[in-house]
Amino acid sequence: MSTEGKTITCRAAVLWKEGSPLTVETITVDPPKKGEVRVRMVAAGVCATDAHFVWGWPTDLALDFEGLPVVLGHEGAGVVESVGAGVTAVSAGDKVVLMWMPECGVCDLCRNPKTNFCSVGNFYTTLYHDNRETRMKVNGKPLLSLAGTSTFSEYAVVRQSQVAKVNPSADLKTGCIIGCAVGTGYGSATNIARVHKGGKCAVWGLGAIGLSAVIGCKDSSADTIVGIDINGEKEAIARQMGCNEFINPKSL
Repeated sequence: MSTEGKTITCRAAVLWKEGSPLTVETITVDPPKKGEVRVRMVAAGVCATDAHFVWGWPTDLALDFEGLPVVLGHEGAGVVESVGAGVTAVSAGDKVVLMWMPECGVCDLCRNPKTNFCSVGNFYTTLYHDNRETRMKVNGKPLLSLAGTSTFSEYAVVRQSQVAKVNPSADLKTGCIIGCAVGTGYGSATNIARVHKGGKCAVWGLGAIGLSAVIGCKDSSADTIVGIDINGEKEAIARQMGCNEFINPKSL
């Protein structure tokens, strides 16, 4: 039975207060409005930023949840369930990766070649939808959406500019980290460090971000790529991704 145009009841991991554990709650997710997409989440990654809110650790994000519960998660991939009016980038049934830092393509920042920090959609502006509305509720209470993605929910409504259509054969369980970890690590090598041909690089920490940085170094034709991690079991995948040297500080 089609759920298009209907409110969906599903489950989500809800943060009621910073520094407290997530709880799985039954929530409602409204249909998408103009320019929005409702996604059935297939997989989600857990980024340290999400964990910091749960642990109550300081972050560099000056967010004010205003005492409202929030659904975290900004690494995710899924299938488009339905689309709102005016959506042209994707259609129902498309596989997509969600992006916490989208590009609307029309704001001043998106049109500036020196930045991609979209003023329409980012961590600071997407706790709400337009007009300070929310598309999710728990027990009738509005639920905020971290980064406008809320990938810790079975369904989420996001802006059209926050989904990227991927190949129908894509593995969403691994592709879910593209929206944050892969872009962060790869871009750190190619755009921030600007690794060049013949360069010598060292990457500390070989998690999803670190390994993505290794790939960025390799694609930039670095001559030497040293992977550094205290987990010796990561050496094999580090070399597979492009490292030609591996150091475990605990073994020195």
